[in-house]
Amino acid sequence: MTPIRDYALIGNCETAALIGPHGDIDWLCLPAFDAGSIFGALLDEEKGGRFALAPVKPFRVERHYCGASAILETRFNTAEGVVRLTDFFVIARARKARFYDFTTLHPTRKLVRLLEADDARVAMRMRICARPSYARKAALWQPRHDGGFAIEETKFFSNVPIEASDNDLLGNFVVAPDKPVYAVLDYSDDPRWPDLTAVREWLRVTTAFWREWNLFNYYRGPHQEIVRRSAVTLKLLTYAATGGFVAAPTTSLPEKTGDDAN
Repeated sequence: MTPIRDYALIGNCETAALIGPHGDIDWLCLPAFDAGSIFGALLDEEKGGRFALAPVKPFRVERHYCGASAILETRFNTAEGVVRLTDFFVIARARKARFYDFTTLHPTRKLVRLLEADDARVAMRMRICARPSYARKAALWQPRHDGGFAIEETKFFSNVPIEASDNDLLGNFVVAPDKPVYAVLDYSDDPRWPDLTAVREWLRVTTAFWREWNLFNYYRGPHQEIVRRSAVTLKLLTYAATGGFVAAPTTSLPEKTGDDAN
């Protein structure tokens, strides 16, 4: 089991996902923090479910947040070349929100994974093992007329061929410099199929949200980067509808198995 401290956190102030050191999403509750998990490998690697995305051949990983944001970049270093995976929840202020209002948010409700290669063609593999309601429900992905898939209120879109197999979604594809790949989990009521232009626009508005939000972090000092990262994490643990904090995105899991510290 991957220690909790080794996970990266992304979110949109409605819910949050935990991404492991190899690019797998091992925890996600939809549509909100207090909903049942759809990915729960953090609890049970065999039954919990995950969103796995990685090169086919051996790789080495480097990862970092993009500035003082909740946008995570994972770099897969392979013998063929480097692939960058950008993970983020789309987050934006409501269209009529005032400049200083970062609690009235637009309900975009989209999780985006964007793969880009700089100078090589790299074979990748994607596997979406959804296990709704803490793995108590069958993951019955239904094909959509537009080529996507849906499970309950959640839709899945990608610009590479995806097939359903034993209740999972599978994809094998190549990322090239002129062929970015995206995967979108959309749990909004927007029926439209996203394209690469939309994905890049979502990344732009999300980057702008975090840049503008950080304008109100006035601390300057010897631990500025740590303070900003802590502030972003605390922001991710707020629920936009009320402004209240959640105790943890992982529903009070123990820090260590069998330990009494959460």
